[in-house]
Amino acid sequence: MDLKSLLHRLDGRSRLLVHALHSGPNNAQTVYNKQRASDPDFSLAPFLETLCQQEARVHEDALVSKPLVCLFSEVFKHKEEEKLTGEQEQSQMSTSHCVDHGAASKPQTHLLGSTKVLPDHIKAAVPVIKEMLDTESGWDKSSVSALKVLHECDPDEVDVLCSMLSLSEAPEQSLPQFCSCLLELSPDLSHSTASAVITNLLLNKILSLEEPASRCLVTGVMSLCTRYPRPTCQALIEPVLRKEQTGSCQAELLCKLVEDCLEPHHRLHVFRTILEVSWDEGVLLVIHALLDSKLELNEEDFSLFIDQLCSQSPHFSKSMKFAKIMLSVLTKYQSYVNAACHRTLSSCLPLNETFLKKSLLAALKRISL
Repeated sequence: MDLKSLLHRLDGRSRLLVHALHSGPNNAQTVYNKQRASDPDFSLAPFLETLCQQEARVHEDALVSKPLVCLFSEVFKHKEEEKLTGEQEQSQMSTSHCVDHGAASKPQTHLLGSTKVLPDHIKAAVPVIKEMLDTESGWDKSSVSALKVLHECDPDEVDVLCSMLSLSEAPEQSLPQFCSCLLELSPDLSHSTASAVITNLLLNKILSLEEPASRCLVTGVMSLCTRYPRPTCQALIEPVLRKEQTGSCQAELLCKLVEDCLEPHHRLHVFRTILEVSWDEGVLLVIHALLDSKLELNEEDFSLFIDQLCSQSPHFSKSMKFAKIMLSVLTKYQSYVNAACHRTLSSCLPLNETFLKKSLLAALKRISL
């Protein structure tokens, strides 16, 4: 069993961890922390289960079965043992923290973050910022000055600071002013700091939406997305899309970000994320917004999209949103349709049961190869 064979069994995130583990446990911890920052629900369970699967091999002319990880090099097994020990301790401490503080429904901090002691000058800023978050009084230059401690925090300290500030519980009416102060900071926040702030401040608010986002929430999200598009994509848009169901309220907000805040290369990043997630009516809204933005796709991206589109056809045969996406592909993106895509589309279009079916078939027929 070599590394290349193993990688075929793992998803993209787990592949990154395998490569990182070969470089050392510290690198693996860094990669894992970044993965957790972009998706708080990310778990190592599937990765560990794969490594524990029994694998047959020939040993001294006999067929034996051993856990997959036992077939690796001694150097890798040593590093993996250290990492598995990142993960068990973190799980135990996280569970203990939830029991002691009733925080099961709140964002979890990383292992180091949960035990990190903030320097005094950073802790001194906590009550100042909390008071500003909890009141409706205007923010001034002193507010921006207090937020400068974000520049002095390492990634673990940022998590602790966000937790102490209870950013996930900050009232929505304070978001426009708070985000405005964040945008006045100079220099800009680092990628990891911006991601942590966006996750703690906005993610739970958006995931819990049951009605259209308030003006204050929309203003705050759009202002941060405009200044920090990549952290917003990784810390906010991706986790929302990776949820089992993307509600219409969440989808409408994501569409606003796609249409008004993201540059073409960031829209392409969101598009590629959509190729990896489960589709529902909410995701279809986001796909339609992306296609309307006239994406610049390469041949591989478009082919993967067509394959995904046709694999979803039976599930959305009566969906007008899905039919409109198909029509957009056949009109606005007809120059991307090669012979292979044409055959794929020809096989799935007959499954459509909306009144647009004739238009879809006619549009496909008009595409000359």
